Amino acid sequence: MAPLGWSPYILPLFLFPTPTTNQPNHMALLKMTLTMLTVVALNLFAWFEPLYAFSSNTAPAGIRIRKLEADTNFLFPTNAKRLTEFLMDATYGECRPFSAAWAQRAVIDAAARSDLFSRLAYYQKRLDENDDAGGGVSSGAIFIAEKEENNCELVGFVDVGASLWVPEEGTFQLPMNDDLKKRAAAIAAGNSSPQMMIRPYVSNLVVDNRMRRRGVGKSLMAACEAEVAGWISDDQNNNKACATNICLEVTSTNREALGFYRAAGYVIAEGGGSTPGTELKREGDGFRMIDVQRCLMQKDLMQISPL
Repeated sequence: MAPLGWSPYILPLFLFPTPTTNQPNHMALLKMTLTMLTVVALNLFAWFEPLYAFSSNTAPAGIRIRKLEADTNFLFPTNAKRLTEFLMDATYGECRPFSAAWAQRAVIDAAARSDLFSRLAYYQKRLDENDDAGGGVSSGAIFIAEKEENNCELVGFVDVGASLWVPEEGTFQLPMNDDLKKRAAAIAAGNSSPQMMIRPYVSNLVVDNRMRRRGVGKSLMAACEAEVAGWISDDQNNNKACATNICLEVTSTNREALGFYRAAGYVIAEGGGSTPGTELKREGDGFRMIDVQRCLMQKDLMQISPL
């Protein structure tokens, strides 16, 4: 949030009116000083207001934050389809029927829907396995923000998972295939190289454009952090290899997102934290992949209370 505009400069004039020539010089100086201190205080509050907002897990009025359950039918993945449609519409907008973008989006939607279905299923499977082992702690979740009215309209979602850092690819990945599962097991057993890490990793934070700057994104991030704090406090084998830092990546040119996460207490990882990657971009009537540089950001969660 930018500093307040004219309002802080108007308010002090009512509290401390401009001194007249009939007032003693020391009184005039005192009132001018009080006016300037009030202006500075109001602007400082405007700068740091986001920091206070992140200290609370309370969702905005009329908005409910909850974990999304996994779909049970791959052919009719209701929840994964709901997330995909929201993600594409909120990020890229609608496509003109029978246009090149419309045809491309059908393929993109299918890939995204399959990925989200797999992630939800993986989180549920890990939770079930931990329940059987007497733990009951998850390895990830997708949190959604929805209106309590209007048929529970989706207004945002975010994904957080105990992800494996794969150094040869420079990416965070959930250990869903056999190879990554073996690597994750080696890390948990302390038999891996220092380059291999499991980190709580946030991805796919998306908020409806009409609901931005209303606390939805902050509430979703707070839910992720409280979820991960539960992993850290758990002494089961499930997530014992997880670090206490929660990580995320932001395109280095996305100043708005960088400011948002800095306000939430995230900092650029030591050593610059720059990683190469690709990003889907809509240009004209089509989509294409572009190369980008990402900033790796992290936050210490030792002081966060679990859900």
